[in-house]
This record gives sequence, structure tokens and C-alpha cells, in this order.
Amino acid sequence: MRPHRTWIALAAIAAGLAVAACEEIPVSNDTEDPTVSIASPGANSTATDSLVVTVDADDNVLVAKVEIFLVGLINAVAVDTTPPYVLTVPLADVTPGPYQFYAVATDGANNQANTAGVAFTSARTPGLRFLSRISVNGSAVDVAASGNLAVLAGGDGGVIAVDISNIYLPRVIGRYRIGNPIQGVAVSPPVIYAGAGDGTVLALSVSTPDTLISTAQLVVSGIQAGQLDILNSTLSVAAGGGGLLQLNASQTDTLIELGRYDQNQDVRDVELVGQLAYIAEFGYGMRVIDVSDPDSMNAIGSYVASGATDLYILGTTAYLALGNNGVQSVSIANPAAPVNLGSIGSGGGRIVTGVKGQGRWLYTANGDAGVEVIDANNPVSLQAATGGSFNTIGFAHKVAAHNSYVLVADNEYFTILKYVEP
Repeated sequence: MRPHRTWIALAAIAAGLAVAACEEIPVSNDTEDPTVSIASPGANSTATDSLVVTVDADDNVLVAKVEIFLVGLINAVAVDTTPPYVLTVPLADVTPGPYQFYAVATDGANNQANTAGVAFTSARTPGLRFLSRISVNGSAVDVAASGNLAVLAGGDGGVIAVDISNIYLPRVIGRYRIGNPIQGVAVSPPVIYAGAGDGTVLALSVSTPDTLISTAQLVVSGIQAGQLDILNSTLSVAAGGGGLLQLNASQTDTLIELGRYDQNQDVRDVELVGQLAYIAEFGYGMRVIDVSDPDSMNAIGSYVASGATDLYILGTTAYLALGNNGVQSVSIANPAAPVNLGSIGSGGGRIVTGVKGQGRWLYTANGDAGVEVIDANNPVSLQAATGGSFNTIGFAHKVAAHNSYVLVADNEYFTILKYVEP
């Protein structure tokens, strides 16, 4: 019996589809490794603050990338995808001493070749040094970090999550946009919190690689959600003209308004310390709020200093970013009666819009002037740190101190710096 014509036609169609599918799946027959060699520097060179390596690489088809590695480290410290291959390795994170580097060339079929190790000596010098930078396709105005995750408030570019497990080569791993600019971020893994100009506060999950998923959203009328701080599942929001907002964030899928403190001031930043919230009010200065009862928050202390846009709390000292007036240190040993300790002027036309720190070092975001380091070992006498300035490529809005690094919300860029101590 001859097969039915319908079955014959279906078999022919299936065979055709199979052939077409095979034609659409590229199969590389390239098994030839690229060639790679170090053109410069020669063996036993000395590099101060960066090591510049020129690499010769070729392939029978295509060189996809050239990377530099330091012997003993897993991650690449520099990468280039376009000839001529001239790679710069920052040495801020490489302590002085002898090392070896080598180059790896990878072609389009993932064949690889590497050079032998080349000896060099790191002789880094003190100062604020560049490590890496990436474009974020947004307007980064705030930054926060935890572990290997950095988060940027990217304005109209939304919330931007960046993997910083390799500080030499950070990479964007997720983004979340809404209809209004994101103005502030906080992170408590696996949750990111963000505030938008229309009063929207978001909770986002980063548990899925390369994706940010909204798990909770709250819109509060009459505020402009900006910088955030989270402590023990309480999320504090600097709400612009809407004052200070307290939210319950104990459930990742729900944000609940607990209370608001509003004195008709422009609240730009907030830091929680126990049952106290320290807020930077642009038209007033700093106010200390008892938030133990969010339904009935009240101010227990204040400090007048016009132009406050950011603050940082370390022990019994508060540091205020005061725009054209630089940075001021304030004793909060008695939170009910803050007392001026000292100040350092902005100088050189700098406008200080952000201040954060670690240990004795303060890091300030100075707009077009980049980032500056201040020695706060003696809060009564703040001093510019040795070599402690770096003019970033963008406009430095805010900084975060993370481990030993300085993370910068640098307008179109996310920049990582490190201060090498004298």
C-alpha cells in the first residue's frame, strides 16, 4: 500500500525544517589557537601607579579579546577587544613588591593562547587612584553596595545593578525602569530598595541572574523619594519636601507606611543609628529624629548649617556635605545638643554634594571636580589627605565607601577608586 499523500507531504516538510534548522545553527570549524606575545614592557620593569602592557595578538579568523592576568589571581585585571592591544593595569590594589603578569588571547571560537609570565615590580605611590569605570546608560546620582553587588540610582536610566566581584572589570547585571527618575538606592541582599521622584518606593529582587524583579511598590503622595537607609527591616526615606518617611520592609513583597516627620524642609539624606534618624535638610542643616515610635516621631536635637545635601555618621561624629561650604564635622555625643567641631572648605570652586567614609578617611563627591579624600583622624581639624583628589570623567554626585574602595555615582558612569594611604 502506498503511503497517504498527506503523510508524504508532512514528512517532506519536516525534513525541510530539519535542514533549515541545521543551516541556522552556525557550527565553527575553527580549532586553531590564536598567537599572542608581549611587545612591552620587558622583563623586570618597574611600574608606579599603573602597568601599561602592549600585546601582539593574531588569529586565522578573529581575535575576540586580549586579557592581562597577574600570576596568582583568578580574574583578569585588564581587557581589550580592539587592536592595537594596549592595556593599562591599575596598581592601587597591588601592594609594592615583585609580581608576574601574562597575556591571554581568545578568538571567536573560544580558542585561547597565553604568554609566559613576565616579571615586574609594583611601586605604587600614595593617593586616590583609579581602578575601573563603566558606562551605565543613565544618569547615576546615588550609589550603594553590599558584598559583590553595587546599585546605582540611574535617573531616567532606572535602577542599575552592577557585579563588582572583579573590581577591575565591573559589569551591569540588571536594570529596572519606571516612568520617573530614580533618585536614591539602598541594598540589603537579596533586596534592592529605590526611591523615585513621583513618590514611588520600590523593593527589587536580584535573586535571578541578569534580572531585577519588582516585589513591592508603594506610591506615597506629596513626597519625592530620594536617598534611603535600611536598618532592621525599617526603611527610612529622605522624601524631599515631604520630610522623613518610615516604612516597614520586613516582608519583601510588601512595603507599609509607618509614619512621617515633616517640618516643610527639603530632606536630602537620612542615616539610621539605633532608634535615631539623622537627616540632612537642605534649607536648615541636620535634625535628629527619635523614630522609636514611627506614628509619633519627634525631633530631639538639631544643628543649623545651610546647604546640607548628604551626611555620614561615624561613632559620635556627624559629617555634613554643605555644597559651597565644604564639609563640617559635628559632635553628636549628645544627640540632643549637636556641637560644631570643625570644617574644611570646598576650595577651588568645588561643590560638595556627597560625603561617606571608612576609618579615618572621608570621601567627598565634588561634582565637576571629581572626588576628594579628607583626613578626619582629628574631627576638630579636618585636613586634605595626601594625594587625595581624582577628577572623574563625569559629574560626581554621590559616593559610597565599600570595603577599601570608593564607589562613585559619576553621572553617565560608575567609577571605582581606591585611596592608597601614605
